[in-house]
Amino acid sequence: MNRDSDSGPGDVDPKEILVDGDRLEQEPLSKTATAEILGGSKYRRVKCFNKSNGTFVGYLSSRNSQSTALGIGEHYPPSECYWMEKGEWQYLAQKTSPNDRCLGISDSWYACWSLQQSGKSSGYYTNVIHNADGTISPGNYPDRFLTGPYRSLGIDWVWWAEANDPDILVCELELATAPTWVNWSGNIKHVPALDNGTYYYTPKNHAELTTMLAEARRKGATTIRVSGQRHSQPPLVADDNRKAPPKTTTTYIVDMSCYVDVGDQGMVMGPGPNQVTVKPGIREDALDAFLSKNNKMMKTVTAGGFFSIGGMTAVDVHGGTVDGPILAETASSFTIMNADGKEQTIDANSPSVNGWSPLQFARVSLGGLGIVTKIVLDVLPRPYATTLKGEVKNYLCEDKAAFISTFKKMLTGPSKHDRMEVFYTPYAAAPNLPFPVSLENFLVLSWDIVNNPAEKIPNESVTPQTACALAGSDEFGAPYVSGIKDFALPSVRASQYYPNAYDPFHTPPIPPSGFVKIAMDVIESQANTANQVHSDLWLVESAQVIFMSYFIELPDLDEKGLAKVWDGLAVVGNQTIEQDAFHIAAPLEFRFVKSGNTAMSGSYSTKPTYFINLDLIGWIEPSPAAEYPTKLLQFFADVERDWVAMGGLPHNGKMYGFYDPHQPTGTHSAPFNRNFLSMLRKLRGERLTAFNAFRKALDPSNLFYNDFLRQLLEA
Repeated sequence: MNRDSDSGPGDVDPKEILVDGDRLEQEPLSKTATAEILGGSKYRRVKCFNKSNGTFVGYLSSRNSQSTALGIGEHYPPSECYWMEKGEWQYLAQKTSPNDRCLGISDSWYACWSLQQSGKSSGYYTNVIHNADGTISPGNYPDRFLTGPYRSLGIDWVWWAEANDPDILVCELELATAPTWVNWSGNIKHVPALDNGTYYYTPKNHAELTTMLAEARRKGATTIRVSGQRHSQPPLVADDNRKAPPKTTTTYIVDMSCYVDVGDQGMVMGPGPNQVTVKPGIREDALDAFLSKNNKMMKTVTAGGFFSIGGMTAVDVHGGTVDGPILAETASSFTIMNADGKEQTIDANSPSVNGWSPLQFARVSLGGLGIVTKIVLDVLPRPYATTLKGEVKNYLCEDKAAFISTFKKMLTGPSKHDRMEVFYTPYAAAPNLPFPVSLENFLVLSWDIVNNPAEKIPNESVTPQTACALAGSDEFGAPYVSGIKDFALPSVRASQYYPNAYDPFHTPPIPPSGFVKIAMDVIESQANTANQVHSDLWLVESAQVIFMSYFIELPDLDEKGLAKVWDGLAVVGNQTIEQDAFHIAAPLEFRFVKSGNTAMSGSYSTKPTYFINLDLIGWIEPSPAAEYPTKLLQFFADVERDWVAMGGLPHNGKMYGFYDPHQPTGTHSAPFNRNFLSMLRKLRGERLTAFNAFRKALDPSNLFYNDFLRQLLEA
């Protein structure tokens, strides 16, 4: 029997069981357990204990036969099973190819995995009763119980015994699974340990989460981290261990995609009139739709709706609201579960700790304080869909003076925009342009809040696919695109290394400058489409790339501030246009962000001011970052040195640390260089020390700590 299966839950379709032509009366579902309570439709291993003494006996297996085996180790590969409901009946289905099989009864009361519904001589499956004490009975023989092991032919099997048998089993789907965890950009692949221990939990409610925490600790967990939509590019959630898997399972991951303890959707309005309470696994698109139904909107949004709210507030994700801070600073309350399963709420009323508000640490917590189970966000009224008015325009700014003049009008005065997201190509108006006419080099997406729109269109009711449903299909984060329009990813990646940024003599005949232009056209088209439905969540899909994103403090949104923005853009533009340089094949992106007081944010400031966030993109193969091409690594290192020299600090969820500050200019390293992280600790100074002290107080056993956080926070 092949354990690898193309089938999915529900591929078998039991209706009734016939033996010798007679229909058997079947017991209804156990009142104490439904398929959803017992594990739902996700494939899991079935672990069994002796009912009498509680000893772990092993996992249900197949031993490459249709009979049901029971054991531990390589000779008993655990069957992957799920509880299936059909009508009133419940079945234990096993993942097999081409169709799933169900637990049933064979000759002499042996247990079997069967496709057949009749013909006892060859085995048949039956509905199963999961009894209140954890034992399992066949629905048409409720006085018998799954029992084992029974040894025959050198193999341990299970059978259906009467109630007085000492080897009756208590069986349950294992709470955790053992997948290969891969982040969205593919630079981190976390494989199961060599003991193949299950480490990945997907709790659906508070009770399951506390049970899973207790189980992980009982199994010897040294680290527990929370996973969202997997867009973080540093090893915040898991390390890349594809080349050296650990021998034993000690790291556990909790996926909150299906967790609900707020309302029936994981979202409720309140507690205040302009507040919403959400579970951490909710995606931004689902929250946006929920708020629209309630005539509200987020204070700031990022372009794509495929990030989880928990992940966005755990790092310093920012939106396009010019006078708004990072998204985490719109959160007014966090409920956090500690290692013992106890919860505490952190908000503005929490007592200060050494002069710091705990809310300054709960925002951008990097997952180090515990498991966030609930978040309260402050939101804005949106009485109409047309309350938000979007616009897309292209501009030509050939020099610093033109840039300052153009953008000052958009940021100050009567024509200022409330929200802006800007894309820049350094090629279109470069001094070495191969033709004499400069082209528009800035694409500005803007949105304004109109309190009394002339056209009062009601907010639409949409229902995007849930994070839980997507997780069930192993889909996380932004949908991947295969390239830009009609051009495949290998061509786009290769263009970054062409000798000349404008030379079209390639196959396809598109230079990197051309790919940037195509990308900006795609962005413009997507933004215009979003504006048709009055949405600022314009990004619907994305290519697999890496980002290096830096916050640089500005004097103000005046001439001096905009001059600094131009200088930050020129760091990239002046290098990438040169012959034989690394040529970017995607536009630079930048957004203006208001400062805040979140301790670990790149936009932290002790005074009210503004930051520019600059975002550099590289097209990569989904491989360990240390294996990226040297030319890419060196270019990112060169740009990063200059941005740091301008006072910049990195976005916590993206790539950074491409150089060792102890080494001379012109050198590079793989991202997250240890000496670079040491330099960051010094730059962050007192606020980092205060954050780490608070983290230790909430997590004294360091259960929610991992190696990367140690490098980030401690010498």
